[in-house]
Amino acid sequence: MKHNKILAIIALSGFLSVMIGAMAAHWLDDIIDEQAIKNIETALLFQIFHTLSALIILLLCLQYKNISIIIPKLMLFGILLFSGSIYLLAFSEYIPSFVRGIAGPVTPVGGILFLVAWGILLFNSLKK
Repeated sequence: MKHNKILAIIALSGFLSVMIGAMAAHWLDDIIDEQAIKNIETALLFQIFHTLSALIILLLCLQYKNISIIIPKLMLFGILLFSGSIYLLAFSEYIPSFVRGIAGPVTPVGGILFLVAWGILLFNSLKK
């Protein structure tokens, strides 16, 4: 995947985080319960943090050859799985049970992808 495509996905993630945050603050409290809102806020925190991290690391990849381009890709995929599954589960009463059955186990996989991305960055930064 070329850098400009990764940048476009990062921009989409940033756009969606602002949109979802606005929805959570102004609209969703009439639709879902307080715990679901808290879960969405957690997913948003991870999405925003890893979106910004992916952007910074993508820029570092252009500057330094020892930083792997896989890191921002893993972060973006982690956002999709971790935050995406939490967003789905927040609306569990409105989605089919088979989707809930898939979304629940996917959440920790997204978290593991975040950990792997940070681990690779640590390893890359220690390489000479």
